[in-house]
Amino acid sequence: MSKLYTTKQIIIIALIIIIIGAIAISISSKKENTITPEDNAIVNNEAEKLFVEKYVTDNISTIATDKAVLGGTWYVVSVIANPVTDTGEVVYEDGHIQSKANFIYIHEKNPQSIAITKWEVTE
Repeated sequence: MSKLYTTKQIIIIALIIIIIGAIAISISSKKENTITPEDNAIVNNEAEKLFVEKYVTDNISTIATDKAVLGGTWYVVSVIANPVTDTGEVVYEDGHIQSKANFIYIHEKNPQSIAITKWEVTE
């Protein structure tokens, strides 16, 4: 009888170890999938960056302070926004001439809106 009892004890101990291991792995995976405030800031910055770049692209004709020539209309060639410094750089053209500008903006999150506070044509 004592050999059978020892085998049962070993099986029970093995099962307990397996269960504890499974719980530890489960807790560890949940910690890895937790979104930290830093992760949230990165996501928010990326969303703001895309929002500002789209705003500048969609509204370049009214934002640009220099005038298109020969009946052309401004369109964006490239735009990069930096949500950390609330600045950006845009290259735009009208089919005849190309311009480049640096800008400073304010991004209001609720409701989402952009205000360009400084526009400086550099080329």
